Order: sequence, then C-alpha cells, then structure tokens
Amino acid sequence: MVLLLYSNGIILCMNERVSRLFEQTRERVLGPRTVNFGKGMELVVVINQDEPSVILQETGTPVLDFRSFAPEGTRLVFSPSDKWGADPRIGSNNPPRLSIGKFKGPQAVLDFLHECGHLHDAASVDLAKTAEDRYAQQYFGKSPNDVSPERLEALSIRHQMIQYAERNAWEYSLSRVRELDERFGLDIIGKMGGEYGVVSYINFFLRNYEQHTKTELEYLGFGLIVPEEVSRIFQVQPAKLSLT
Repeated sequence: MVLLLYSNGIILCMNERVSRLFEQTRERVLGPRTVNFGKGMELVVVINQDEPSVILQETGTPVLDFRSFAPEGTRLVFSPSDKWGADPRIGSNNPPRLSIGKFKGPQAVLDFLHECGHLHDAASVDLAKTAEDRYAQQYFGKSPNDVSPERLEALSIRHQMIQYAERNAWEYSLSRVRELDERFGLDIIGKMGGEYGVVSYINFFLRNYEQHTKTELEYLGFGLIVPEEVSRIFQVQPAKLSLT
C-alpha cells in the first residue's frame, strides 16, 4: 500500500532490486546460467560478483572472455528486466555499458554480440537516437492531420537511422558467430536451425523496427500497410538480412 504513494520511477527501481535479488539467489542455489554447446564447451554467465562475467569454457577451463568482443573498458551490467541493451556513453566520461538480458539457448550469443556491435558503431547509435529524439520532440502528440513534408522527412530519417544501426549490429553479431563456430566448433548456427534459422531470428527483430514506423504511418492516415511497404514508401532498402 505504501508503494502507491511513490512515483513510478521508485516503484520500478524497487522492482528491479527484487528481480536482481531473485537472480542472485537463483544463482547461489542453482549455479550460474549456462549455454551448453556439447563436447565440454559451455558459456557461463556469473552475476554474483562485482561485475558480471560471460566466459566460454572447455571442460571447466576458461578459453574466451566474451568481454573481449566489446570495446575496451566496457562495463557489463545485469538487466533485471531481461532486456539486452548497449549504451556507448557518447559525450560522457563514463565507460560504455552492455546490459545482459535473457540468457537462454544459443541465441543468447547472438544477442550479446549484437549489443557489442552497437558499442563498436557508436556513431550510428548516436545518429539513430538523435533522429528518434528529434521526431518525438517535434511531433509527439501532434495531430495526425499534420502530414507535412517536413514531418514525413523526419520520420523517414528516423526510420533509416534506426534501420542502419540495427542492421550493422546484427551483421557484426553474425560475423562473430561464424568465427566462433569455426574456431571452437560450437555449431551455434546449426543449433538455431542453420543459416535460415539464424537469419529468420535476426529478421524478426528488424521487422519490429519496421512495425514501429508502420504504426506511425497508419496514425498519419496512410491506411493499413504491411511492414514491408514501409521501405517502399520511403524508397529505401528494407531492413532485412539475406542468406548471401
């Protein structure tokens, strides 16, 4: 009952503390979360220490610290909400941050490396965030009857910048996964259903960004459209990875 007197921010903070405590307790009782690749190879994620670690082990012996995929000085943090995230901290004296989200199955490797890709391409992340913030500041809450060329241009820029940043990060991730499979025989791609399964997994997330723009276009009176039409409307390449 007392919680209702506090702001949503404080409630959220308390929920995160509870989630973090739950995960720490779970780790102490059941051990760290792992992704087992067979033949003694597994990825081990530990959070009950000063900073989380993500280590590839072979029969219990560390062979690769996944932090090495991120820019030097990057801080790993546990995400109580299970959401992955990357913050390059552009214009700040603070180090880049990578938030560790839901760690389950071989797809967790792609997710981790995807965030590393964002940190290595901080300029694209900054452009995407700037375009998103600018559109929100100028047009949030504005009438859907305002379909000016300036508004459509701002929406198009937001769409293209986000698409570009996300595509680059996923391409970085897929490239590193192929290297890991070749170097350690992890067969991450095979365990996800082959190249088709991996690309389908990635394109699922890329289509979500298409959906974000699709919703805004429908709000502006463009009628019901499918996500694939978004790129045609803006005359840009669709946000998809191919098998080639």
